[in-house]
Amino acid sequence: MTITISSQPTPKQKSRLNLWFEKIMVIFILINYLLVLFDLSYIPYHDFWQQGEIQIVFETPQHQINFPNLPIKVFPFNMTDYYDWVKGIKPHRATVQYLNKVDQLNNTINQQAQQLEAASSQTNSRLTEESEMIFADLRNLSDEMLKLNPFEVANKNGTLEIIKNRMRQHIFDKTQASADAAFHIFWSSEHFKKQGYRQELKFFEQDIKPLMETNYFRPLGENGKPLDHFWLLDFPFIILFFLGFLMRTWLISRHYKGVTWFDAMLWRWYDIFLFLSILRTLRILPLIIRLNHAKFINLQPIQRLASQGFVASIAEDLVQVVMIRVINQVQTSISQGDIQKFLKQRHQNIDLNGRNEIEEILKIFLQITVQKVIPQIKPDAEALLKYNFAQALSQTPILQNLQKLLGMKNLENRISEQVSSQLYQSFSETL
Repeated sequence: MTITISSQPTPKQKSRLNLWFEKIMVIFILINYLLVLFDLSYIPYHDFWQQGEIQIVFETPQHQINFPNLPIKVFPFNMTDYYDWVKGIKPHRATVQYLNKVDQLNNTINQQAQQLEAASSQTNSRLTEESEMIFADLRNLSDEMLKLNPFEVANKNGTLEIIKNRMRQHIFDKTQASADAAFHIFWSSEHFKKQGYRQELKFFEQDIKPLMETNYFRPLGENGKPLDHFWLLDFPFIILFFLGFLMRTWLISRHYKGVTWFDAMLWRWYDIFLFLSILRTLRILPLIIRLNHAKFINLQPIQRLASQGFVASIAEDLVQVVMIRVINQVQTSISQGDIQKFLKQRHQNIDLNGRNEIEEILKIFLQITVQKVIPQIKPDAEALLKYNFAQALSQTPILQNLQKLLGMKNLENRISEQVSSQLYQSFSETL
């Protein structure tokens, strides 16, 4: 008794290895595509990724409606702290300087409040002079912000309008007043003493500061477009997908006889989108196909419906071509006088009793053919037509390429079956 141990994997083991390979690759493709979608949404939704909050604000001339009243925190951290470098985003110096000056005012007011009783009058006067200088600086910075509009670089002109409307509404209770006057009144010691330091600083912290923090500066590269370093994150995935594409197509060319490496690449044409950085959004196509190959989803019903519709459209076109050929042949016969010769011969066959013997024979023959012969020979006739069409279609280069696509492996048989059935049905109805 001898035991033979084979080191070659069985076909079942190969199938399992291929399935696991497809699953691992589709996970990488899914991660990459989610990264692509995140990158595409980063600039349009930069405010959301920065603040990590969801709140709908309705601005009206008289009121401001927030839904919900308090923002819902989605992320416990700011995504922009980790991803701004990819887009080359930096905080805008004008708004950063503005907010730093407000923090300086807040610290000065807190010091003045703490030392109000303990400090001497000379210290209080020094703090008051310092706060007055800060108020003056904030008024100047407000004038520069309204004139130079630092929000334009980030395409946030609407944000500046919201800031101006909120300041007008806070000072004048209307949005049609002057924004310059509103900021000048707001950043004055008289207004803060009248309304209360804490209350006014709280208004700025809640309604103005979050909007100003969303402003940023994005420099241009040498190509004249905004800086974008996404290729640094995408490049490792591109290398992985390209090597996987070469390995997969090489194995296909080795497995199938008569299939070159280039033919295998055409066979897996949809994988090319995985390593084309220009067409990153089209990676959804190989992702869906790979999900089907890895058996994460089932596209068989969709493939069946799509192929049936495609086959039906081709069959309909072929039937129309055949019918047009028949009509053209009839027109040619009429123009050459064949119908007239037939009618003359038919007229000569009328006997003395006034009956056309050929006509009666044709009626009987057609009646027997339609009622008896056609139903009996239908399977064999359709099989013969299907075979002839299949032989003709198998020599068509276009059909051979289509058969390599997803869900088109049985395209030749489906077209032949559809065309033969419709042709035979049309022939029966015509008789």
